[in-house]
Amino acid sequence: MASHKNQHFVPRCYLKPFSLNGEGLAINMYNSDHHKGIENAAVASQCAANYFYGEDLSLEKLLQTPEGWYAHVLARMSEPGYRVTSEHKSFLRLFTLLQYRRTEAAAMYVAQSMNEALDIAYLGSGKAPDAERPSLKDAVHIGINTFLGAAHMTEDLKLCLIRNRTKVEFVTSDDPAIMTNRWYLTSPKAKLYSAGAASAGALFFLPLTPTILCVIYDGDVYSIPNEGGWADAYKEEEIHAFNEHQYLNCVANIYFSDWKMLAAIEREFLEALPRRIYPRFRIDVAVLESENEWGQKFRAVSRQESASFSRKLINMTHLFARPGRWPSVIKWRDKPKIYFNGSGIGYVRRQYVEENAASSLTPFKRV
Repeated sequence: MASHKNQHFVPRCYLKPFSLNGEGLAINMYNSDHHKGIENAAVASQCAANYFYGEDLSLEKLLQTPEGWYAHVLARMSEPGYRVTSEHKSFLRLFTLLQYRRTEAAAMYVAQSMNEALDIAYLGSGKAPDAERPSLKDAVHIGINTFLGAAHMTEDLKLCLIRNRTKVEFVTSDDPAIMTNRWYLTSPKAKLYSAGAASAGALFFLPLTPTILCVIYDGDVYSIPNEGGWADAYKEEEIHAFNEHQYLNCVANIYFSDWKMLAAIEREFLEALPRRIYPRFRIDVAVLESENEWGQKFRAVSRQESASFSRKLINMTHLFARPGRWPSVIKWRDKPKIYFNGSGIGYVRRQYVEENAASSLTPFKRV
């Protein structure tokens, strides 16, 4: 069992292409906490913790299957004339969502948000029982279970591989799979709503190598002209725009292949620093104001004001960092297809509408 003690939340097979000579042994990194570069750090000690997934090893061993598939798919990409197959698109969508949910950052997000919600729920009536508070290890398993429940929500998303034709490399990090939403971040309509995997305008970014990046996107809102699943990026500004998402979302470490990039990476990280957000969620509270045969009416209050009320609504909003620029390779659709029914679910995609039309009290309309 000791051989499985050091468990990686970013797998070594993923970090390998960014390592020295692609051997998977040493890797260059920039540590944002200490603002210093470390040359040829051991890959084996990166993005790992003792029994991160648990001492029974069941989850650790289960994750070895998608990791093996990932290495296989990545090897196929290097073959001349490779075109992205439907099977590989499906796998990369699942792998990206899994990587988004399995990191230390994701577990911290779950644990912090749940514990903060518990504090609000018990405010004014005592302390939340320790048994109800999730530990970091509990949060890891919650994240994986969330992946299993949400995996189908990405089936309708399109996928394209960006081929880096510049001298600037893609970087990665200790939280490399990015979920963001350009439409939600830029549309006045979406200001009061939270975006998730089922939302209109969903975007996922995952750097695969210093020269290849995977984009998963809502094809009803964005368009990426491509050939065989590939799009070429010839402008360095495109690469900087993708790299900024790693600077905005990393916990502490940026990983990169070419040591000569260190000064540029530090400069770009410091430029992005004011746009980093923590925590990545906001919790709002509402209390019961009135109730009749037609329903209940709640009003928003401060946390302290909610302490004197026994019935509360607690709403958590996921917050996205706002980049200073967006890659121009991802273009807007002239007439995006976005659906809304006035409820708190917000603006969603066609797949969500089709799956939930029968159970929705208010019909969705295209906006």
